[in-house]
Amino acid sequence: MKVFEHGQTPLELRRFGGQDSGPLRAWDAADELVVDYLREQKNHVAEVLFVNDAFGALTLCQGEWASETFTDSHCSQLAIVRNALNNSIEVEGLRLLNSIDQVTIQPTHLVVKIPKRIELLEYQLMQLSKTVLASTKIILAGMVKHTPRAVFDISMRWLSAVQVHRAQRKARLIEGRNLSVPSGYVYKPSGYRLPGLGLSITSHPQLFSAGKLDHASRLLISFFASRNETNVLDLGCGTGVLGLAYASHHPKAAVSFTDESKTAVRIAELNWNQNGFEPNRGTFEVDDCLEKHPCGHYDLVVCNPPFHLGHSVETSTARRMFVGARRCLSSGGRFLVVANRHLGYHRQLKELFSTAKTISSDPRFVVIESVKK
Repeated sequence: MKVFEHGQTPLELRRFGGQDSGPLRAWDAADELVVDYLREQKNHVAEVLFVNDAFGALTLCQGEWASETFTDSHCSQLAIVRNALNNSIEVEGLRLLNSIDQVTIQPTHLVVKIPKRIELLEYQLMQLSKTVLASTKIILAGMVKHTPRAVFDISMRWLSAVQVHRAQRKARLIEGRNLSVPSGYVYKPSGYRLPGLGLSITSHPQLFSAGKLDHASRLLISFFASRNETNVLDLGCGTGVLGLAYASHHPKAAVSFTDESKTAVRIAELNWNQNGFEPNRGTFEVDDCLEKHPCGHYDLVVCNPPFHLGHSVETSTARRMFVGARRCLSSGGRFLVVANRHLGYHRQLKELFSTAKTISSDPRFVVIESVKK
């Protein structure tokens, strides 16, 4: 167990879902700098809004302030709750928000862990500008190697009185105030049309491959027309493009969509409705690797699993998705996975399903079909 020692009391923190192997911790040096900074402010910190806290290092650090935490990730919320319980912190006292619109405090300090996608940072700042006061101190926190020049440019455009702190322990804070939407900035939802199927796909900065169909999904979709399964699950649905494509090829199929991102499930349902599919054919649920889904229920599960968690390469989530898929498939049900070929998912799938047949590959990606016996 790794111990975070920068709050008033040491915290034993775990990463979520068995991701504790190797050197990865449930926090980074940017979290340490944030807590050190807030504690140095003492009586000047009354209420803090944390954004993008992954495992609870910020939310659970005990200081002389009240706080609320927004994260789009269902898994991050679960991790924060589990780490609270492991450290005898009352879960009822936590304010974990599903939307920035749910903020109830007027924060003296807003702390944003810099997300991987720059477009998402600007989108979140736009949303947050409706919530904070001009006097609210804004803290952008990240590791130096993951803070491109664009982040500094954004801070200069969105904030005033900007101070770039000296890098420490390979992390850095950027401080400012008066968060406001810069002149000329207009948020335009990204999207695209799916060739051959006439589907319109709306995306979001929170989601993978915003604004275009990624090559791996295109490869997997090419196998849908020849399928005959009628009870299908899009696992880790993102925009829902896999499930939408399957539903378009098979007008009688029922399709379920699930993701740990609340935004993903919302956008998938939006795409389902705006493309005119019958409401009773589609279901949508936020979940972690099918924990809430019924056993033995689906004929087919399709999946383009992630292999990054933030900036870290991380494959344990994919493993948990595979386990969940096997549990939720009916006997004889099929699991179709597309993934980068270097990840070597054949071994894991063969171990879980006894079969792992490569049905397509190219220099980067491989499509694997497994059958539940």
